[in-house]
Amino acid sequence: MENEFNLLSCVALQLSQEFPSLNIYTTQIEQGFKRPCVIVKMASCEFEKQIGDVFLATFKLTVDYYGEDKTDTENQGEYAQKLTLALRHIKEPAIKAVSVQLQEQDDCHKIQAVYILRVKQAPNKILEKMQKFELVSRLGAEDAK
Repeated sequence: MENEFNLLSCVALQLSQEFPSLNIYTTQIEQGFKRPCVIVKMASCEFEKQIGDVFLATFKLTVDYYGEDKTDTENQGEYAQKLTLALRHIKEPAIKAVSVQLQEQDDCHKIQAVYILRVKQAPNKILEKMQKFELVSRLGAEDAK
């Protein structure tokens, strides 16, 4: 189906295109990741049944940004701001985040982005390794209220 996509892959692809010098990870890293990098992971998924086989899905993604130099917090903060802006609007497919928040932690910056979509697939199928799902419609920040 032409409306199918994997949200984690879309976010990782956009970040790699906009920030080619970053290492992008979408799987669990035990140790030894290469800086500078971002680790993109699904924090949570919530589903609300709509009509028929359509669900309102709320996806919370966490993007951890680790700068090249742990001590250069000023440059890391500026770069994290650019990442935050990039996560507000995913270009392919066109999805706007309902909210994007940036939080500074010990040696990384945590960005949480929330996307609300209407999807046409059972939640258990989507949660199986975040496989592709069919998009019915997108809700931007102005629609989520």
